[in-house]
Amino acid sequence: MWSCPHCGESYFTAQTMHEIERIKALRKSVAVARPVPVAMLTDEVPDKALHRTHQKRRAGERDR
Repeated sequence: MWSCPHCGESYFTAQTMHEIERIKALRKSVAVARPVPVAMLTDEVPDKALHRTHQKRRAGERDR
């Protein structure tokens, strides 16, 4: 990426644009599939779940 020293405008070179287009065209063969954990779903309401976690931690402190 280049930036104009006078106005600060940024732009890609033709070489960079060609590389981006090559990656887009070959996306499936270039990319490596890998599982990524996103969220843990639960039936509990977040506030109640947080409250229970806090209670368990406090109970654990009392047991020590």
